[in-house]
Amino acid sequence: MIRGLAVLGLLALTACAPQSDGVTLVRSIGPGATTPNSATTVALFKAVCIESRGQHSAMLKILAGMPVARDPESDIYYHDVYDTSYKAVFEDGGEACSFVSGVANNATAIALQLEGAGKAANLSVGARGDRSESGARYVVARAYAR
Repeated sequence: MIRGLAVLGLLALTACAPQSDGVTLVRSIGPGATTPNSATTVALFKAVCIESRGQHSAMLKILAGMPVARDPESDIYYHDVYDTSYKAVFEDGGEACSFVSGVANNATAIALQLEGAGKAANLSVGARGDRSESGARYVVARAYAR
């Protein structure tokens, strides 16, 4: 009876850790696979960078309640679902919330929407749309703390 319980307990523990050929698998940290639409991109930017007003401590509090994973080497926070990331940036004695997101179309128009969101919140925001070497569209934005 005790031996049966020990085997059952061991099986339960083994089921908790995903394994492949005896090696525990670790989830890789990186952006989610879904490219957000323009409304979602703006909402994700506003939820962290505008709400935190570009301040690192406020940004961390917001990110703690979101589905993100932090890459400890780069200190970048990647969204679990969307192709989106956040990073606190410190430059020229100030701080900023940096945001990068893949976009389905018209990255330049979305960048203008992000700048508009900053203006509406009385916050300095710089944004631009771009394409990677592979042709993927993305937008980069920073909300600067005052």
